[in-house]
Amino acid sequence: MENKIRASEQENQLMRYFTFIQKNGHADAILLYLTLNGCESIDKTLSTGKEYTAISYATHILQWLESCTQLAANHPTLRETIVQYVQLIQKLTNQHSNQLMNKEIAAVILKNSSNLKAFFDLQGMGPYIKDQLIKKLEEDITEFCRSSGKVELSKFNLSYKEYTGFEIHNDFLRSKNLAICFEFDLANLSDFCLGFIYIDQNKPTNKQYIKKLQEEFISTFGKHQSSAFWPSYISMPKYTNWDEQTFLAIQDGSFLKAIIESINKLLECAADAE
Repeated sequence: MENKIRASEQENQLMRYFTFIQKNGHADAILLYLTLNGCESIDKTLSTGKEYTAISYATHILQWLESCTQLAANHPTLRETIVQYVQLIQKLTNQHSNQLMNKEIAAVILKNSSNLKAFFDLQGMGPYIKDQLIKKLEEDITEFCRSSGKVELSKFNLSYKEYTGFEIHNDFLRSKNLAICFEFDLANLSDFCLGFIYIDQNKPTNKQYIKKLQEEFISTFGKHQSSAFWPSYISMPKYTNWDEQTFLAIQDGSFLKAIIESINKLLECAADAE
């Protein structure tokens, strides 16, 4: 059992569990795929309802914890711990302050078959709506780069796969064999990072400049990580793992504002390290 609310699904993860069950004589075991809202696995070689069952924190775990709260009535410490976990799940699944509204919306949806059909149709549009918002983000960043006149957008390829994102270039950064990069380190819109990457990992770099750049990065962002590809990077504050709030921020422009602020800070780091 793994209980990692914000963890993203790794490649072939569910298939590895399924294979383990089959090989170890547990053919009758039920493979459960637990996510915040009960979504299906990205592994399409397995079928929900057949090889595995999708369950959610929002419904299954929340209902179970609420029943546990009643059973723990005579154990105050345990009961309050469970209550805190219930409140956390309600917050993460947008149920904390919207339960009355949810009931009212549900009543409208269940009023007739036309409303119910419209609800299911809208559910199916989720991926399309997100794709349109990502396209809007690309257009917004492109316009920022054009109007600023100081940077260029390159390789915009945001998707649900790991190591997808976009790069920001200018002549000064290219002279240092660097680009500003925003990228998902994990699949499913998870671990969104920002920082500097090497344009050509095989090209020699000015070690003294890179050391100074890292110092400026830490001074600006408070911390940093580095790798063979990234001289300095961090997970993007507030938008590390994309959820409904991130897409709302893309729609209202606040996410673009955060991206622009990050680009300007990174440009200052690069200039001050010179």
